[in-house]
Amino acid sequence: MYQLSRTVPVNEPKKSFLSRHDVWTGLLMKANNALPYVPEMKKCEVVEEGNGWLIRDIMLKDVPLREKVTFEPEQRVIFERTRGSGVQSPHSWEKYWEILHAAAEIFGAERFGAHLIVGMGESDHDVLTQVQKIRALGGHSHMFAFFPERGSLMDHLPPVPRPQWRRIQLARYLIDYRGHRLERMRFDATGALIDFGLSQDELEAVINAGIAFRTSGCPGKEADDISACDRPYGDSPPRDIASYPFKLNRSDIRKVRRQIDAGMSPAGSARQRHSQQERERP
Repeated sequence: MYQLSRTVPVNEPKKSFLSRHDVWTGLLMKANNALPYVPEMKKCEVVEEGNGWLIRDIMLKDVPLREKVTFEPEQRVIFERTRGSGVQSPHSWEKYWEILHAAAEIFGAERFGAHLIVGMGESDHDVLTQVQKIRALGGHSHMFAFFPERGSLMDHLPPVPRPQWRRIQLARYLIDYRGHRLERMRFDATGALIDFGLSQDELEAVINAGIAFRTSGCPGKEADDISACDRPYGDSPPRDIASYPFKLNRSDIRKVRRQIDAGMSPAGSARQRHSQQERERP
């Protein structure tokens, strides 16, 4: 978190006299709407407020930022930048993996997992490599579809394409719960998945069950591969569901299959392979 602090002198010689209350009123006005006071700022919108604080989204020199403003009445105003340029994150890729290895040692197999976000510029192969590594440690991957949050630095980016998301969901499920391995799948030169490496009958059975496309997370009482946490519409709007928080019906399965096929080459398409298999049967 990036904290900003500044002291400005008042009541200088030959300037208008301002009482402490006058200065405080001006600070409150600037905190709520800084546009009249900061020429470089193009946006200042209060998105949340409470007793003695507010959160605002600003656009400063074309950079979107979010700040928490805390008021110490007639003493000072504290601005804490919580999102955007200058925010120092304590996280690192290496630290995450260090923690995962520690979790595997401390808790043991099937008792830990990691959340992965899909759709931030990585390839199918990139994501599934991490899925396989986590599974090799004895853990499971809990998938989220990238869904740009309003007011974030990435709110101008599109959500993950559904064909890619469905491919990843299905492949992740095969690795995590069907003993399948990344090495049996095929990818094109860009890292996109083009073949799941399963017989058509096996693949169709998994798709028709629908579990692969439900919200993934900590296992529940119903089954190890059905999450106890459904996070309703946590990574998508209800009109275009990414992770289903309920059991899929036939209409949902048809939609999912169309989305998978839309992103696969003809050789890897579930529908195309199914038709080819039907033609080849005696």
